[in-house]
Amino acid sequence: MIEGFDVIGDVHGYAGALVDLLAALGYREQHGIYSQPHRQAIFVGDLIDRGRENFRVLKIVKAMCAAGQARVVLGNHEYNALCYHTPAGDGRFLRSHSEKNQGQHRETLEEIARHGDAAWQVYLEWFRTRPLFLELAGLRVVHACWDRAGIDLLTQAETRDSRGRLTDRFLQESSRPGSAWFLAVENLLKGMEISLPQDHLGIIDKDGHPRKRVRVKWWLPEEAWGQVKTYDQVARTDGHTLEKLTGIPMPAEILKELQLNRGNRSQEEIPILFGHFWFTGEPLPQTPYAACLDYSVARGGKLVCYRWDGNPPLDKAKFFWLTGKY
Repeated sequence: MIEGFDVIGDVHGYAGALVDLLAALGYREQHGIYSQPHRQAIFVGDLIDRGRENFRVLKIVKAMCAAGQARVVLGNHEYNALCYHTPAGDGRFLRSHSEKNQGQHRETLEEIARHGDAAWQVYLEWFRTRPLFLELAGLRVVHACWDRAGIDLLTQAETRDSRGRLTDRFLQESSRPGSAWFLAVENLLKGMEISLPQDHLGIIDKDGHPRKRVRVKWWLPEEAWGQVKTYDQVARTDGHTLEKLTGIPMPAEILKELQLNRGNRSQEEIPILFGHFWFTGEPLPQTPYAACLDYSVARGGKLVCYRWDGNPPLDKAKFFWLTGKY
C-alpha cells in the first residue's frame, strides 16, 4: 500500500544524482528496479538534456514506472524531443533542427549516436504515453504551470489513440504557433509568458538567448495579483535580469490579460508540485500550496524531492536533497 509520494524535480540527464537521491530516500535496486515498499516516486519531467547520462536516467525511470514504483509527467524537454524527431513533411520536423534547438538537445543527440536510433525510438514511444499532468487525491503535479483552461481543453479533446499514445495530430497541432493546443502545451510545460513593452531592449535568458517575453510567477496568491502594476512583481527570472524590469509599468492590455486569466490558475487549497523554473538556494514552498522542485542540478545545484504524505499545506521540512556536485 502506497503511504506517500516522493516527488522529484528535473533530473536533466544526471543519473548519478538520481541514484544517490533514490538510495537516500530508501529506494533499493533489485533486478534493475528501484523500489520502496510503501512509497512511490513521481517525476516532474525534464529527465533529459544537459547531463551526459540521459539514457541511463530514462532506463531507471522507465523501469520504475513499468513496475509501478514511479510515475512521470511530460516535461518540455521530452515534448521538444518528440517534436524534434517527428517528421513534418518536406524534409522538415515539427521542431526545427536550428542551431539553438540542436544546442538544447546536444547531449542527448550525442548519446543517440552511441546507443543507436532503435534504442532511442523506444523512449520516444514511451514519452508519447506519459501524461501532461497528474491530478491525484489531494495533490497535483505538472511540469511548469497548473493552467485549468489548458487542462480542461486537453482532457476533453481527442489527443490520444486507443493505446494511450499522443497522436500525430496532437503533436502537429500543438507545435503550430497560435493553435489552442499549442497555447495549452506552452502553459503546462513551459509556463505562462508575457511580452515586454515594444520599446524594451529585451533580456538574455540562462542559455544566452535574447528574449522579448518573460515567464510569469503564476503561483502568486490571489491578493498579490490584485496589486500587480510592474513587470518585476510577476516576472520569474534571475536577479540580474530582474533589475532590468524593476519599476517598468505593465501595459494595460497585458495587465488586463493577466487579470482575466487568473481564474485559470489554481487558487484552491490543493498543493501543486512542479519543476522547470531553475530555482537556487534553500528549497522552500513558493506559497503554502505551490512549490517548485527544480533547483538547477544541471548548473551545480541540487536534485530536490518533496516527500508528500497527504498533509497540506506544504511544509519546508518535507523537502529532501543531497549536497555535492554532480
